Amino acid sequence: MEKKEELSGRIYNVVLFLWFFWIIYSVGLLLGTSLTLIILYSVYLGFSTFVLMLIRGDVFHPIGLFTVVCFLAFGLNIPLIASGDFVFLGKINDVILVRILLIILTSQIGFICGCFIPLSKYLPLQKIVVSGKRSVKVSGILAIVGVLIVLFAGVVRIKFHLGEAGVQPTIPYAGIVQYILYDGVLIISCWFLAQGLRQGKKYTFLGLVLIVGIAATQVMLGWRGGIIHSVIIVFFIFWYTNLLFQRKRAKIKGALKKPRRSLSRNYRARNIMKSAKKSPKLAVWLMLLFIIVPLFMKQANRIRADKLGGESEYSEGVFNFVEKTVARAQGTTRLASVLMLKSELTLTNDFYILDLIKEGRSITKFVDSEVYGVKEGQSHSVGTSGPGGPYIAAGVVGVFVAYLLLGVLFRGVYVVVLKEYDNFPLVIVWYALFCHALFGALSENFNLNTVKLLFAVSILIFIFSRMVSDATAQDFSRQNIKK
Repeated sequence: MEKKEELSGRIYNVVLFLWFFWIIYSVGLLLGTSLTLIILYSVYLGFSTFVLMLIRGDVFHPIGLFTVVCFLAFGLNIPLIASGDFVFLGKINDVILVRILLIILTSQIGFICGCFIPLSKYLPLQKIVVSGKRSVKVSGILAIVGVLIVLFAGVVRIKFHLGEAGVQPTIPYAGIVQYILYDGVLIISCWFLAQGLRQGKKYTFLGLVLIVGIAATQVMLGWRGGIIHSVIIVFFIFWYTNLLFQRKRAKIKGALKKPRRSLSRNYRARNIMKSAKKSPKLAVWLMLLFIIVPLFMKQANRIRADKLGGESEYSEGVFNFVEKTVARAQGTTRLASVLMLKSELTLTNDFYILDLIKEGRSITKFVDSEVYGVKEGQSHSVGTSGPGGPYIAAGVVGVFVAYLLLGVLFRGVYVVVLKEYDNFPLVIVWYALFCHALFGALSENFNLNTVKLLFAVSILIFIFSRMVSDATAQDFSRQNIKK
């Protein structure tokens, strides 16, 4: 593998520049707050900076990704809240912000420890994808089937209110059907994109069209996040396809330089080298999405405001939406509400999860009811923030253990990505969906539903991998790069 891929290095440098700019800016924001908050926030930034320096070869390595997402969910808005008169179910003061920093540091350390524990080799994660075989190529017939599947899933979800904001579904087993018609169709569309990147521009465009179709369904169902989530997933697919194209070329070049190779093997390797010369152009394709996103976002905001009321100002424009989203500080405010339930931080919270199990209530429903006044049976949820759920369940210990286990799982998936990179695009899709789920596991909720989501995605990937594996195509590294 090359010392550092060109694209990875450029994006890493941009991230690092913005990171150091924020360090300087946040110091000014925190002047006038408590000394404890300033010191602890400095420790948090220092630790996060060390992590980013550690994984400079791939900024979206699990621990680097967690650091960036954790910053977006909490670290970015803590100085903004501390320096202003921010009110959310009461004043969020410096004491609460200090507790929030302690919790997110605990979750970050737990996740990183999980990523360094080699337990993932005992997990049968590699069996989820077909090892040693390429996926079938996208064809005209498959393209038509893909379009029909996305249209069918969108019509059914809208008709039966599956995943609609603030509305109860009207069919039984709605959760299972929702997993199939949203996550399953999303996997199919992402596979079209990942496989299309290996074949040509028209198939790449087809994959983007299918994902935009899913985003359009989310708009009709009143979800703003569906558009942002689509962009995040597409970005990761482009990123890792580009990164792994670079590594594949380096591997082929190294093989061609080896002595005593037969002419036929060299000829086959050079032919494949020609097909791998052009890696996907990330910026060009994402520009198409950034043209569509503002239009979709405005429409989604209007639909949501008409259905649920409030937040109508979000539909005035994308920049206004971004400004208000940052100011709302969703991850921090949700976690603050959880920490306000007790006067002090608790190490285990007396393992309150056992009491909730006896009562037949989930942690999310407990917080929705006790903090936000959501009534039983009401189709609405606010949630706990990612670390808030494990904290309610078992205190600081619960936060550490929960994210440690999540880190073990992410390490396992990432190892599979590195092993299977040059023969199966679905592995990239799998990791992209896991990366997307991490956003929710920090800013929204990390609970049983998160585990169900990751499990459901893995099962759907397992099934789909058997459907699209090409039994006649052998692994390139075994057929053409062996000595």
